[in-house]
Amino acid sequence: MSIHSVIEYFHFFDESIEKQTSIKIQEYYEGIKKEFTCLIQSISSANALPSIKELMILDAKLQILSSLMEDNIFKLSEQEIIRLSEIDSASYYEEIFKLDGMTHTNDYHSLLFL
Repeated sequence: MSIHSVIEYFHFFDESIEKQTSIKIQEYYEGIKKEFTCLIQSISSANALPSIKELMILDAKLQILSSLMEDNIFKLSEQEIIRLSEIDSASYYEEIFKLDGMTHTNDYHSLLFL
């Protein structure tokens, strides 16, 4: 799947979040969306790598949020879902690689590990 715009990127999440009746989740999502959009608009050659890192963290927050809302097998509260999204986002992609058997993620030279 190719994503060509911020609107396309958020389309999936917009549909997911609209199904939620939680005001806290919706407000949290809108905050991430606003931060993501502002960051995209401010990227320059001088701040590209730190901006990419922040975008990846925001993406991880959305991945975690979406996953926990869709499959909340532990019956987590809204606040707990948001808390986990915040805490786990910094290491999300590294953990996914480790689940796939890539235990030496430091050996990979990738923007995913900025």
